Amino acid sequence: MPRAESQEPEFTDPHTVGVTAGGDSLTVTAETILIDTGAEPIIPDIPGLRASKRTLTSTDLIQTSQPP
Repeated sequence: MPRAESQEPEFTDPHTVGVTAGGDSLTVTAETILIDTGAEPIIPDIPGLRASKRTLTSTDLIQTSQPP
């Protein structure tokens, strides 16, 4: 999976993002583009939510090879 760190990303269409880092620029095209902001996911304290097999965080989705 390509990884790009940028200060100025810009979507040019639903499947393309342009990224700029320093003086370099790159265009990435993919069926799905995931933007990882670095935030930690939380599961709200709602009774039964944490125990549910259907509850997934962004980290769970990144670490799985099977679609949800």
